[in-house]
Amino acid sequence: MRSTTTRAPRRVALAAVALVLAMTPLPPASAAPVSGQLLAMDQALWKYSGDRFHCKLELPADNIGQLAFVRNAGGDLRFVVETRLKAGHAPAIALASSPWRQAPDVPPLALEQNAKTLALQPDSTQQLLAALGQGFWFAIQLENLTVRVPTISWEQTAHEFEHCQTRLSPLSVEQARDRTLFYKQGQRALSTEQLSDLSRLAEYIKLDPKVSRILVDSYTDNTGSRLGNLQLSRERAADVAAALRDYGVPAGKIEQRAHGDRYPSATNATLEGRDLNRRITIRVIRQETGKSQ
Repeated sequence: MRSTTTRAPRRVALAAVALVLAMTPLPPASAAPVSGQLLAMDQALWKYSGDRFHCKLELPADNIGQLAFVRNAGGDLRFVVETRLKAGHAPAIALASSPWRQAPDVPPLALEQNAKTLALQPDSTQQLLAALGQGFWFAIQLENLTVRVPTISWEQTAHEFEHCQTRLSPLSVEQARDRTLFYKQGQRALSTEQLSDLSRLAEYIKLDPKVSRILVDSYTDNTGSRLGNLQLSRERAADVAAALRDYGVPAGKIEQRAHGDRYPSATNATLEGRDLNRRITIRVIRQETGKSQ
């Protein structure tokens, strides 16, 4: 005969789950009945993965699909739900009480419906992540189903995910590939904003081992002499190359070219067109399977 003392912890755990189910409100009744479920404790195992360009905290859930906090380099943090279940007209995430925390009475966070996923806005994602860090659970509200998700063994993986975000590249590959700096009439020195942009680009270049070359091309409008414009574009290109070197980009990877008022990108007959022509383009060349991109 089994000892009654071995059954006590299980009874306590079941009572705690029952308490959570009782304290968490269901969405308003609709034409079809809404069923409530609690994700099994042994399924509530969050997994972290990440590098300098991608951070992910995910939870595979058999009765829902895939849940994940995701942030890519140069992008916002998002909470994403991939599911084959019917979302309904107002899918949402609601805070739920855990056995140790009573959830506050706050409105649910709306999930946006995309082609293949449901996702929270960045601000809402930050709110949800902060709430889970405080010990709350949450519930996914779909058309005819509300699934409550416990956060078991959450702290360590969440800490790794947060650390990953602090180390992300400031730019993605796509964002870094082509950058343009525009100059005001008569401007020579780089502005504070332009230096900040170059600093972010340099950080990306240092993190991406596939970067082989950085092409710096400088252009002016047609104001002034052709010779003077060529010299001005040389000076601007030299300043950009020097800033990249100061931020840690190897000099051997930088190629600078001055074009003066040749190759305008817009008409020089208007003020707006001339503003667009005073520019430096920076193109990052990466090696992919032996070919330049």
